[in-house]
Amino acid sequence: MNMKMSIFQYNLFITLLHKMAMKVLVFCIYHYINDVSC
Repeated sequence: MNMKMSIFQYNLFITLLHKMAMKVLVFCIYHYINDVSC
């Protein structure tokens, strides 16, 4: 098994997870602000 490849896949997974977390966070904040303003 290539160590470099596994590190690359791990970094890709972390980046993907971070993007998903940011989307969920923005989505939640957006809805929270909308609920407060209504």
